[in-house]
Amino acid sequence: MRSRATRVAALAGLLCASTVAASAAVVNLRWERAAAPWPGDVVGALALDAASGRLALGGERGVRLIGGEREIELVRAGVRDLAFLEDGALLAATDDGVWRIDPDGRHTRETLGPGEARRVARIAAGAAGFAAAATEAGVVLRDRAGRWSRRVELPRAEATLVALRARGRDVELWAVIAGGLWISVFPADAPEHSLSAARLVLPESGSGALPLDVAFDLPEADVALVTANGFAVRDADGAWRMLRPSWPPGATPLRFGVARDLRALATAAGLLLAPELAGPWQRAAAPAGSDPSLALAANGRDLVVATHREVLRADGEDIPRADGDSLAPPQDALPAAASLPPPPAGPDIRAVQRATLAYLELQPEIANSLRARAARSRWLPVMSFRVGAERDRFEGRGWDQSFVSGGIRDLYDEGHDRSDDLSLDLTLAWDLGDGVFNPEEIDVSRELRSVIALRDDVLDEVTQLYFERRRALAQLAQPPATEAEAAALRLRSAELAAGIDAWTGGWFTRVLRGPDTPRTGGTR
Repeated sequence: MRSRATRVAALAGLLCASTVAASAAVVNLRWERAAAPWPGDVVGALALDAASGRLALGGERGVRLIGGEREIELVRAGVRDLAFLEDGALLAATDDGVWRIDPDGRHTRETLGPGEARRVARIAAGAAGFAAAATEAGVVLRDRAGRWSRRVELPRAEATLVALRARGRDVELWAVIAGGLWISVFPADAPEHSLSAARLVLPESGSGALPLDVAFDLPEADVALVTANGFAVRDADGAWRMLRPSWPPGATPLRFGVARDLRALATAAGLLLAPELAGPWQRAAAPAGSDPSLALAANGRDLVVATHREVLRADGEDIPRADGDSLAPPQDALPAAASLPPPPAGPDIRAVQRATLAYLELQPEIANSLRARAARSRWLPVMSFRVGAERDRFEGRGWDQSFVSGGIRDLYDEGHDRSDDLSLDLTLAWDLGDGVFNPEEIDVSRELRSVIALRDDVLDEVTQLYFERRRALAQLAQPPATEAEAAALRLRSAELAAGIDAWTGGWFTRVLRGPDTPRTGGTR
């Protein structure tokens, strides 16, 4: 049982790695290295200053400011979030409260108020000069003068998300506190001592899904709440609806941003890009789309994403693409691409799925056999075998005298005794209670649930690769506009075929080539 669990864990790791390597990439963005984390640190927070173009990085070891006149480093442990103020100062939410870092490098710890908790999870800034912090004791607001106070009647419980936006002369605050979503609108010029009411919002389609991030004023939505399974979207008329786009397996969202008319989503499976919230969502070009994304910052044309290895920035040039597909080579590199025969379509999807399950040993027959053997094991006895050996040795000597016919006789008696015993015991024991309820079946059931979940993820990934390749082949069958587009579609087909080939252990390539297909250096 333990070896089976180890195999499931290994296949889960293979799923994540192969998904990253084989999925199709959207991407009209090239990437360049913007910075690297401190040795031994991981960047978990990013912020961009629209005015100066400075980039702020935050991790477990502290804050780094890149750009401007000089690079600034501030060692403060546990940086959770970053936000630039309108005057160019940086607010850092840490496990030790909120720190303000001025452009000249001076830093001070902000006073949130008497008795306030020190740990701050999220911070927001930029709405009419206001800022807000989500702490373990609730939400605290910072006014234009830099004073922190509670100007909104919100619960004093742990807050995990806060966001602000300006609405004319008012400020709108959104906060997630104790698992509930709260909204408050208050005048920007209201006196500091005045309190504004807040209301609890429970979107019908989004109930039970805790918001992880918030986006405002998108063309397709007035408000979009990012959840673990999609987007809770509020239209301009106030109606809520739920969008559940198709994300790659393992794509747990962390942060959301908009840049260059693209929606960007930092997930555990890499950076995802889409033209709108409904999708289609596809991976960004490597390396941003091939490594887990931990943080994201977007501002107009600037898009920065942090992985566990490095911080990447989208550079000023876009990758030429054909209908949203991957990089097309220069037109003079493959002058006869359109004249080449199209790659073979390949086997049916059911055959591909069967080959995948057979290669990874995830067929339903194996699971059924495991369950059947667990059921039969209840009637097998517990056998014990014991061997025993016993050896005894005895020696005795006695003396006596007797008087017979006037004479004395000495009598001596000696005795020697020994015994050797060997015993063999064989015991068969049945626990008749196992015939009604076998505890091993619980372990088998738990194991099978993990295998079934893994099998569903594998089949979902292979199915996406298969039909994306078929779409690329269908586009290639149409007269392409340019040689570059034809070459791009061929590269796309080869990329997707390689992904399917990895899941099937080379079976897909062998079927595509067939017995009569010559082996060439072309695409599959």
